[in-house]
Amino acid sequence: MFELTGVARTVTLQNGKPLPILRGIDLRVEGGEHISIVGQSGTGKSTLLNIIGMLDLPDEGTYIFEGKDVARLSESKRAALRGTSFGFVFQQFNLFNARTALQNVEAPLLYSSSSKDLFRRSRLAADMLDLVGLGDRLYAMPSQLSGGEQQRVAIARALVRRPHVILADEPTGALDVETGNRVIDLLEEVAHEMNSALVVISHDMQVAARAQRIYQIVHGQLHERTHEQIDVALTTRQFGEVEE
Repeated sequence: MFELTGVARTVTLQNGKPLPILRGIDLRVEGGEHISIVGQSGTGKSTLLNIIGMLDLPDEGTYIFEGKDVARLSESKRAALRGTSFGFVFQQFNLFNARTALQNVEAPLLYSSSSKDLFRRSRLAADMLDLVGLGDRLYAMPSQLSGGEQQRVAIARALVRRPHVILADEPTGALDVETGNRVIDLLEEVAHEMNSALVVISHDMQVAARAQRIYQIVHGQLHERTHEQIDVALTTRQFGEVEE
């Protein structure tokens, strides 16, 4: 599906000094895999997600997506891939308040290059809302939905084009534990149904433990962690750097 090799990203501070965010990141993910990436605030989790989602480019290293070297693609081709191959789920739902749940989920299809998608957008959106358990809430406005329901609308909108990769950035951060677990259940179920890769960025070790593979960003570098290490962190409540 995709592979990052030796990826690095550095930003320049206001005083002109460089600040390395990511250093030597190696990561390979296949279709159908669920991985999680954890780390404290400011460690570069979102930066890495932006690179995977082609919202940003690395300063060093290579990123191969479905056999294509992303750095060699034009911005228009990267934008096209973002629209067709990636589904983004964020902590903030970012719904259109003046549109129904159905209209919110239809929105990505309005810009589809496929006339078939345009013609069938209402049916596709309704089917996706049904898949996330909101088949009876098609015409509800966001203000009429609970926080968990709004998140499910946002998930349906991210998945309506059946992306190859689902990128979830703190998808449970604004939710209570029970609702958050249901959201992860839903993401796993839909990713399995579509054989999509699921990448979940979180600071929550319990959310991370749901994945098949767990990674932690420490000092800009990516380290794979075992479920046993995460279990120890949960037991001891040491949620900073997991012990080697």
